[in-house]
Order: sequence, then C-alpha cells, then structure tokens
Amino acid sequence: MKHIIKVIAAAAVLTGLVGCVEETATRTATDHGGTYQNTCANAVASQVGVSANDVVVTKTSISEGNGDRTIYVGVPNATADWVCITDYKGNVKEVYFGGSEGAM
Repeated sequence: MKHIIKVIAAAAVLTGLVGCVEETATRTATDHGGTYQNTCANAVASQVGVSANDVVVTKTSISEGNGDRTIYVGVPNATADWVCITDYKGNVKEVYFGGSEGAM
C-alpha cells in the first residue's frame, strides 16, 4: 500500500511540472531580428550618429533575383525610414534616407 501511495504522489508531482516551460533566451536591445537587420541597424545608426539601441527595423524584403535584402530602419525624429541594402551575404551595399531630403 505504501508503494502505491508513493507512486501516486510522484505522479502528482510530475503532472504538475509537465506544463512548466522556462524561456531562457533573452533579446538584447541591439538585437533587431537577425544578422541582416542588425548589420543594417548598426550601419544606419552610424550614418545618422545615434546608438543602434535608438533605431528600429520596420520592414525587411528580399530580392528574388539576386538575394539582396532591403531593410527599412526607423530613426528617432526622422520623417521617413532609412533604407539599407545588403547583398545575400549580409554585406552593406548602400544606406540612404527613404524620404525627401528636405524633410530630414
């Protein structure tokens, strides 16, 4: 009888732990979603003179032809996103302001 009670008690404890999941991965302030996004966020931040923590990736698209990535990066107080283009390996090819230069 004692053996059955121990088995039932152990099963009750294990059943309570089944739904427990601990998430240990943390996202840092400078993680913008991936290698291409991080590279472009850093490039844009450097171009405009702000910290990479102050910019945010708003959109990413991939060219089907050559694999280039176009990353749109929001910058504080800018009237439009900055645009960063990388090749398929993640090398920055171009960084420019996506809005009217008069509105920068």
